[in-house]
Amino acid sequence: MSAPGTVELVTEGLGKAFRSRTRPTADGRYWALREVSFEVAPGEVLGLVGGNGAGKTTLLRVLSGILHPDEGSYRVRGSWSGVLANGPGFHGDLSGRRNIELAGVLLGARRRDMRRRVGAIEQFSGLQGCLDMPLRKYSTGMVVRLGFAIAASLEPDVVFVDEVLVHVDEEFRRRAEARLRELAHRGTAFVLVSHDLASIERLATRVLQLEAGRVVRDGAVGPTLEAYAASAQSSDEELGAARGGA
Repeated sequence: MSAPGTVELVTEGLGKAFRSRTRPTADGRYWALREVSFEVAPGEVLGLVGGNGAGKTTLLRVLSGILHPDEGSYRVRGSWSGVLANGPGFHGDLSGRRNIELAGVLLGARRRDMRRRVGAIEQFSGLQGCLDMPLRKYSTGMVVRLGFAIAASLEPDVVFVDEVLVHVDEEFRRRAEARLRELAHRGTAFVLVSHDLASIERLATRVLQLEAGRVVRDGAVGPTLEAYAASAQSSDEELGAARGGA
């Protein structure tokens, strides 16, 4: 049995299909994920890279239970939290304080425990004086700050992070990355999606590249990022040549 803090996509592979008019199969579907298999160990930070539409966000949504796979299965050992787009179940008409309680409950925490964490969450997020405002009055960066502070306060076994730290200022990004490293040192496993390759290089201990819903590379940070950057540049050059010849 795997230890808490482990993410497993078992060997038969994970697949998620959607109805589409753009990349359909014979039955009118295309595979957003297809035969994706990997494992993340406790304390490991897995960086997910790939172009738009590669399947990165879909993968995180499957792992966090928002979507269900059509094929294959997965296991997340231990407690988990996520910093995904739009926050962990945030509601725009509720105050920041009430959203802290709501998000905590959705992530498996008790309401009274979240109330005890409010002060620490407020301080880490830097949103002093804003928690009684409706969330719809928050900027995108403020929502991200709150979501990250909530997820980090729970000290879960596994955390999913989807391209959110690009919306915050440099000071909070540094603080958030320091907290991520601290949790990883304690044994928390991370699956981190970002188009910011510098951020992946700073934080990840391993990188997995998705392309058209499939794993094309899975390995050490430096070589995998170099290969991904080279393939992206080659694709840009081919596109530019095609446009030039049109």
